[in-house]
Amino acid sequence: MMPNQGAASIDIEAWRANIRRDVEINYLFHMGEAIGRLNGDTAGAVSRLTACLALEPDHIGALDALIRTLEAAGASAEAAEWQQRAEFRIPGFAAEAALFRANALAVNGDFDAAAAELDLARRLGANPHRCAEAEAELMHNRAVSAKQAGRIDEALDLFNHAMRLRPDWISPARLRAQVLKDSGRDGEALRAWQSMLEQWPEDSEVNLQVGAHLQQQGQLAEALPYLERATHGLWSNAFLITLLGLTLLGLDRPKEAVSMLRHATTLGSNGDVHGYLAQALLATKDATAAVGCLVEANRAFGPDPARSAMLGLALLTLGQRKEAAAAIDANQRHPDPHPLTVIVASLISLPDELGPVAHDRWRTIAQRYDYPMAHLVLAGLLARAGDAAAAQHEAETAAKSPWLGLARRLLPDVVGLRTYWEALLPPPPED
Repeated sequence: MMPNQGAASIDIEAWRANIRRDVEINYLFHMGEAIGRLNGDTAGAVSRLTACLALEPDHIGALDALIRTLEAAGASAEAAEWQQRAEFRIPGFAAEAALFRANALAVNGDFDAAAAELDLARRLGANPHRCAEAEAELMHNRAVSAKQAGRIDEALDLFNHAMRLRPDWISPARLRAQVLKDSGRDGEALRAWQSMLEQWPEDSEVNLQVGAHLQQQGQLAEALPYLERATHGLWSNAFLITLLGLTLLGLDRPKEAVSMLRHATTLGSNGDVHGYLAQALLATKDATAAVGCLVEANRAFGPDPARSAMLGLALLTLGQRKEAAAAIDANQRHPDPHPLTVIVASLISLPDELGPVAHDRWRTIAQRYDYPMAHLVLAGLLARAGDAAAAQHEAETAAKSPWLGLARRLLPDVVGLRTYWEALLPPPPED
């Protein structure tokens, strides 16, 4: 046995014992309070509450519930004895008990009763800081209730109130930002999250929100550091890991994207993640692995237009035109096929229809879908035909997309067009 192994196991056992003790205390308190208040079972309530106090003598809620239960049962002498004991052990017990009741009522949604108990606690001389914390929790719970009822402006005001009372508490700030996001006020939500990061720079949830917002806006380089920081606390979050993999893929870092997306597939992912992994594999020029990944995903999750189109692209990269056509056949016959299906189908037929027909087809595709792939193919066709100005325009349009690097990697070199479109672009980064 290693020298520290015994100490580590003792610590773990102590930790487990503390958890079991806390669970028992909470169970005895809540059961005792509930059966006394709801069922009128005085004996059962007293038994459980005294058992709770045997484990935790200073449990304010249990003391308060026991005293009230005894008073309601007419056992005033016994109640007075417990009251005296509580005041001896806990200075300002009456005020503390009122604060405890205020918090419990706020959690249960009885906001008016909670406010009354909070006022009582203040009159009884409760600590002002503790009262401010309790009021913040009351405002927080009221805000959550207002949000659930669709009263958005009221919810925002209540969250603001809670934040003023407890500026060190992240929960109301986080929920306020989410309400802004859910209400379509994306700019305000982003500013709220960024403001939170000034106070809580390492908070994983907030970093994820900022990174996700920037990624969805196509600001991949700006999103990356936020997403990377978010992994410190959310390494098992499938959404985050997938988003980080896609961001790396868009930043032309496919090998890192493969690693991240492989991890995402172990986190209970769906077929979409396998499709993204296949893109990353194809971007690393491992078309065979991409085909295997897509076939496996379609077998596990059922056919999907996007994955089928990616399968067609991977097969075309391997020079298997007939197999590529078969992969996209079902979706190609759909009244509104997936955009990538249209691109793959047009790549398959490109060797047979060069010239004005191809130009018109790819111009239509580029205008309709605005995919950088389509603009690159059209740029290559126009440059091949000698129309340098139009070709340069299409290349510049493709270059505006944050996904240009991925498009350059995924596009197979059909009829030698790669030489033409690459001549119009800056050199790609080295692997």
